[in-house]
Amino acid sequence: IFWNIGRESTKDETFSSKEQAVVAAYLQQGGAIAVSGSEIGYDLDNKGSSSDKAFLKTWFGASFQSDDGKVYKITPSPSGIFANLSTIQLDDGTHGGYRATSPDVFQTHNGAAPALLYNGSSNTAAMTFKGAQHRSVLLGFPLETMVSSTLRTELYRKILFFLLGSKPIIHEPLAEPLPEASDPKEPLYEQNPHEPKTEPIQETREPASEFLMPDIHDASGDKDSSSP
Repeated sequence: IFWNIGRESTKDETFSSKEQAVVAAYLQQGGAIAVSGSEIGYDLDNKGSSSDKAFLKTWFGASFQSDDGKVYKITPSPSGIFANLSTIQLDDGTHGGYRATSPDVFQTHNGAAPALLYNGSSNTAAMTFKGAQHRSVLLGFPLETMVSSTLRTELYRKILFFLLGSKPIIHEPLAEPLPEASDPKEPLYEQNPHEPKTEPIQETREPASEFLMPDIHDASGDKDSSSP
């Protein structure tokens, strides 16, 4: 599941109690989820109830550290799943999207690992977590505020590989080339050898100018002079 919350906060509830119950039940059965948004930690941990705090720590291995990463550039953690990515530029309101305001900073718990850091610091912008039966990725900024669509696609790809526990699929060249397309004039079926060979029926039509028109006669039986 990709759960993209954008800038939803306490007023909108990033995860209501009903949503928490549904997500927890899904993850207990071995599910996997990636969540992005700028106010998740602020809503669930800083302003949330004890059950909200427990939800964030149990299923994402996270707690709230601060409400604003204070930069619009994010770098990969050297040991995280995004280690080979370039620096990520978030929209500051001048790139055609909406501004990534006050992105969350997280603390990791229970073996969770930092995956992205706010540029120039050790503050965690995104993290990965492997539970006993589930996997999760938590990002403290909205994914859609990434300026580069190419980097965003690569980020999604790496998230999927982590959540599914699989390696990238490499398409190897075929050992033998595919057969060439058959002649379009050949029939699409195999002729029964015990039946006489049949040729396709070709319909022919006479030119319109050569069509025969019937004579037209009036009531007395004489040919109508207007008839061609």
